Amino acid sequence: LRAVELGRRLREGGGEARLSLVDPTPPQNLPKMDDVPLLLWLFVELFGGFATQKGQGFSVSLEEIRMLDKLDDQLSYVLLRARMAKAIPAELDTTEFTRLFTIFRRNMLALKRYEPTRCPGGAHLAHSETDQAETIKSAWPPLFEEPPSVFSVPGTHYTCLRSPHVNVLAAQIEQIVQSALESVGSSLSVTREPQLATHDGLELGK
Repeated sequence: LRAVELGRRLREGGGEARLSLVDPTPPQNLPKMDDVPLLLWLFVELFGGFATQKGQGFSVSLEEIRMLDKLDDQLSYVLLRARMAKAIPAELDTTEFTRLFTIFRRNMLALKRYEPTRCPGGAHLAHSETDQAETIKSAWPPLFEEPPSVFSVPGTHYTCLRSPHVNVLAAQIEQIVQSALESVGSSLSVTREPQLATHDGLELGK
């Protein structure tokens, strides 16, 4: 949604914006903000998704989190489980983990309150091979004045931006950029050397 809003403002101001959204969560799928255990579980799933890519299995069920009444206890339990699974950096302490969750919670609240305005033009919409694919394909087009170009990429919400799946995504993005350059008569070339991707506001690495 942040990318869509930035693109809308640029286009309405007369600027040029080429939007490519990678497996974006549909706005209507955002959780209830008063369900703190659910938000914490989603936050944990984010860490768990990255850990799984590195070969470390890490998962905490929503039921386990709900068994604890206080947020401090819930955070401590999740952090302990993550450390046991070696799914987080050793230097990540309780204070930093709590700070990261607070940022995540505020971002989710901002997204929930945001009321999007239709964006001029279209976009390129990539979806991963998950059960959310059909929802993504139906939820995002109404936010644009022109029908988005939709394509699929291998992997899940997390692994689509990791090797080897990221190579497929990089090739698609390269074609999009090359087409955009050709449409404005540019002679610039684009090299296919993906170095860093961002997903859900986190840097995923090289």
